[in-house]
Amino acid sequence: MRNRSLFLIILAAIPLILQHAHSQEKNKLTVLTSFFPIHAHTLAITGNLANVIQILPPNSSPHDYELKPSDLVNITNADLVIINGAGLESWLQKIVKNVNPKIQILDTSTNLPLLPNPQPTHNLEDQNEHTHNHPSSQAIPTQEKINSLHENSHHHHSHKNCCHSAQSLNPHFWLDPVLAKAQAQSILDALCKADPQNAQSYQANAASYFQKLDQLHADFQKTLAQLPNKNLVTFHSAFTYLASRYGLNYVGFIEKCPEANPSPKQLADLINTIRKLSIGVIFADKNYSPPFMEKIARETNTKLSFLDTLEFGVASPNAYIERMQANLQILRNSLSPQP
Repeated sequence: MRNRSLFLIILAAIPLILQHAHSQEKNKLTVLTSFFPIHAHTLAITGNLANVIQILPPNSSPHDYELKPSDLVNITNADLVIINGAGLESWLQKIVKNVNPKIQILDTSTNLPLLPNPQPTHNLEDQNEHTHNHPSSQAIPTQEKINSLHENSHHHHSHKNCCHSAQSLNPHFWLDPVLAKAQAQSILDALCKADPQNAQSYQANAASYFQKLDQLHADFQKTLAQLPNKNLVTFHSAFTYLASRYGLNYVGFIEKCPEANPSPKQLADLINTIRKLSIGVIFADKNYSPPFMEKIARETNTKLSFLDTLEFGVASPNAYIERMQANLQILRNSLSPQP
């Protein structure tokens, strides 16, 4: 199906490619980035020295996106394509190589210490048994309540290919500021190689940006180290790296991916696990968490907060820093003792 879609897209794009292939200004390096965090890092380093184009629209997920003919024009004219990697944009890599076999693709996950995907929260009860032996004093939720929650768990969005196998690597390492800096370093290296005449300016921009990323890391360290409650339960498995970096107890996540809705039994196990571990707050995704998250919060008497996975949005040179700082404030306010 995807091969057929690619063929049709290429056919539709041929006139545009022939019309625009030689019209684009080539005085500047043309760089394509896959989605928000990659785009933000690249803008911070290039300044106005390169044409930087984000392939995914602000409201599209990197897990799955159907390219338009105009995207193929951009791929044809690009000097460099930068992706997150770790399998997140495998669909894009194949298309880019089909359209422009000679183009350089920078995979920013190369040589990074990647983590495997964790198991959903409702599968962790046995794993946590040795550290949490106190029985739950809460009543087991009734089947009627579970069925009601399950009915509200069906929702629709664009995460068609995000169901990674249990053995696959977690691609959400951009949410760890230390690994984000490593991504930015690899972007700097690729830019200097592709455009050596501007290498000195890229390096100067990167030095300033790296200082901001270092400060972001220091802020996370200081703030999260002071929190007495470090239990983290999220909707999707995006925050594994952040939890590992800053010593949060990542109890787990609710759905393996947003289209793999938990069964009624899994929802019952989930509610019991949250109660058993005395989880005080669960974190939904501000972009696409389903309504049943609110019902789970009510059933378990937990607070519902919203974190940003940074998968969506319009990037600017400081956008990654700003949105990660916002996540830090949400974590601090949500996990701090309530007066």
